[in-house]
Amino acid sequence: MRYIAFWDLDMEDTAKVVEKMRARKKRLKTILPPHGIGGQPKGFTIFETDDEQDLVEYIAHYGPELRIKIFPIWESSKTIAAWEKLNE
Repeated sequence: MRYIAFWDLDMEDTAKVVEKMRARKKRLKTILPPHGIGGQPKGFTIFETDDEQDLVEYIAHYGPELRIKIFPIWESSKTIAAWEKLNE
């Protein structure tokens, strides 16, 4: 399943986050790498995993410095197909 993770941080924690990014050994399959939003201390990334433990480890690793919200995402065509099937 694919997920989008929105994150933000306090500017004084930037060095810690960069160091954690370099040190992290386990990587989630990244669809879109971390992107910042308009020069602000926030952004998002899109990744893929079928193991919920990956999400737990991601949050545990970055959680002390980043405020993270993760949402599952899927193609709209799948939602439309499910809706059509329910409304036949």
